[in-house]
Amino acid sequence: MHFAEGAIDFDALRTIDPDFYISAYHLSDRKMEVWGKDMVTAQTLRAALSSPFIYSPCSVGGVECIEGAVLRPLNFDLLLSDDEDPFGRHSDIDNVIVLDIPRSEKLIQLPRNLYDAWVRSIMVPLGQAARNELELFQLKNANTRNGNPPRKILVPDLTASISDDYWPKVIDWSSSNMHFLFDVGYAAVVQLCNDMARSRICPRDREEASIWVIRLNKALGPSCIA
Repeated sequence: MHFAEGAIDFDALRTIDPDFYISAYHLSDRKMEVWGKDMVTAQTLRAALSSPFIYSPCSVGGVECIEGAVLRPLNFDLLLSDDEDPFGRHSDIDNVIVLDIPRSEKLIQLPRNLYDAWVRSIMVPLGQAARNELELFQLKNANTRNGNPPRKILVPDLTASISDDYWPKVIDWSSSNMHFLFDVGYAAVVQLCNDMARSRICPRDREEASIWVIRLNKALGPSCIA
């Protein structure tokens, strides 16, 4: 991520309306560090993306860090915590949409070459760890709301439209595959908005959900993922 400063306007990032977080794991303190948008810098971003076997650990404030997603791919601690605040930093959130859960069983393919085998050795356990973390969050969520209804957790299948014959190439590091997955993800998110409009799971009414879809199309265009 040596190009982070040239690719990202970190000052503008701090002014966006939605909350935004990245995480890294402290190797010395043995704890997870979560940075909000006000604390995201080129260095904390590098730490949050310092995946073992790809990048070396990154030092932040004199502490060596690795990518937080290696240990907690979804990191629900901001929503549900075992600390003094059992509901986490965002206890007011009632609906949770979880994106980007790869199907680990689909990623188990006969490697086409040594590089493909190396990438799968990273992605397969990471995908399964994310699914395990989601299941644990669902169990905790159902039992720690102090009498309040559990949060609604929606997990759209972003890869449902990918054909079986394409799965051997789904984690290829190529521009064509990136654009293909952008289109797949965009279509899945638009479908999710349409489904919510019909079922009224999350939006207050159908008109609100329709506005979501319109905004997605205007903001993202036909070849982007939400």
